[in-house]
Amino acid sequence: MLSYQDKIKVSNILDETLGTGSDLKTDERVFHCPFCNHHKKKLNINLVTQKYHCWVCDAKGQSIYFLLKKLQVGK
Repeated sequence: MLSYQDKIKVSNILDETLGTGSDLKTDERVFHCPFCNHHKKKLNINLVTQKYHCWVCDAKGQSIYFLLKKLQVGK
């Protein structure tokens, strides 16, 4: 399980990559989807399970790491 500090670090990386997100629940944040570019924030990311899902284009995955890799972050 992620510590509070780890959740903050992951959240900051996501904010830098996807733009500022919004809190949904304790461990969930929502962002603008980089795949469909919907005008509303529809990409839900769970910071604990690291699963993500866009409710518009159905982009989803099991790992924030693979999401960032798919977006070519760090290259």
